[in-house]
Amino acid sequence: MTAPLLIGRTAAHSRTAPPTLGDVLRLVRAAETAGFDAVVLDDGAAADGTRARFEASTLAAAVAAATDRIGLIVAPLPADQAPYHVARITASLDHLARGRTGWLAGPADADGRTAELIEVARGLWDSFDDDAFVHDRADGLYWRPDGIHRLDHKGRHFDVAGPLNVARPPQGHPVVAVTDPALAGHADLVLLGAGHDAGTVRDLRRRTRRQGAVHAAARRRPARPARRQRGRRPRRGHHRPRRRLAGAAP
Repeated sequence: MTAPLLIGRTAAHSRTAPPTLGDVLRLVRAAETAGFDAVVLDDGAAADGTRARFEASTLAAAVAAATDRIGLIVAPLPADQAPYHVARITASLDHLARGRTGWLAGPADADGRTAELIEVARGLWDSFDDDAFVHDRADGLYWRPDGIHRLDHKGRHFDVAGPLNVARPPQGHPVVAVTDPALAGHADLVLLGAGHDAGTVRDLRRRTRRQGAVHAAARRRPARPARRQRGRRPRRGHHRPRRRLAGAAP
């Protein structure tokens, strides 16, 4: 049995004055000190239509510089955002946060656009091998050409060639979170609200494992041998975390 995750949620808006950056930093630092695993940084509109002061990914970059351990899950990125932009933003944030970034993907839709967006973003995060960048000034070699890979995705909703123009994220893949159980097979983390009893959670966990195995097999790349560059040991590959289900604090 895995230990439960403790995840909080902070909105960048308020019924009175919008919170300042200092307000958000104090809240996230308090959550980090209290042992929270992650916090969802949400810039969506409040129920009364109040808009946030900060865009979520920009806010995450600022919070990353002021925290050390807590995971930072960005939500929401615009629903019409192209996969390349999603992958680039989240990869950049993962570098800034030293491997602590997550992305809360949108809800499932009837024609599968969100599921395809997630899978294309994952493919773009794999554009570079872990040891593709060698920074060899003596030989004038910045990266290994054979360590860069085009995606050449042609799907129902997206046509993306790649590669991404950001180095592989420290995590390999930033954590993909969802709130819609229909997307559980595409995600690393499912955030469940109130109303899910233990039986529902167990059933969802079983379905998630089956779906996840199918999706992982479908997107698995052929293995490439690790290479050494002038005596350097290649970085160990990063692995996606096991899928987890957790309750998100309102």
